[in-house]
Order: sequence, then structure tokens, then C-alpha cells
Amino acid sequence: MPSIKEQIVNEIKAHIQNNGEKYGDWYVGVCSSVRYKLLVEVKAKSLFIARQAFSSYVATEVQDYFVDTLGTDGGTGADNSDADIIYAYKKSADAKEQTSPANDTSSGIIK
Repeated sequence: MPSIKEQIVNEIKAHIQNNGEKYGDWYVGVCSSVRYKLLVEVKAKSLFIARQAFSSYVATEVQDYFVDTLGTDGGTGADNSDADIIYAYKKSADAKEQTSPANDTSSGIIK
């Protein structure tokens, strides 16, 4: 059975590959469940996926993999110990992507 980290990586990779496989067209970030409702409201129109990693450490490791290894845009990791949700969305041509945790905006469903 794959670890939660491997499962999240595999699910996000499959989502990206099924919806425009250029990793550079995607943003991968980390947020807390407290901010998740706002993310849902703001990015509801984007292709989006989110998963709960159950620790900020795992969420940051997954984000680092996508940003550093696969070349997505993304933030610099969890802004606090409660940030355990990893998310990815396809950037739109008219949207200004923000890497500041206070400005992260996304939407989706946590599995």
C-alpha cells in the first residue's frame, strides 16, 4: 500500500496529465483547513485538485516535489503547522498567480 505522500503525488500527477500535462502551467500550494473555504470560493472556475496530507511536513514535501522536480509554480511550503492541505490548479491566462501564503487562492474537493 502506498504512503499518503505517494498516493497524493500519484493522484495530483494523474490529474495534471489528464488536464493539460505541461507542469509549468500548474500552481501547487499548501494551505490550512481554516483558509480552505476561501480557496474554494475564489478558484472554483479553475481546474483544481486538493488532498489532505494530515501533516504540514508531508504537504510541504509533496509541494517541493512538484515545484523542484516537475517544474510547477508554487509557494515555499507550509506557512504554519496547521497547513496540511496540498492543492494544485491550472493557471489561467488572465489570473495573476500569487505565491504568498496570505494570497493563495484555489478551490476543490478534498478526498
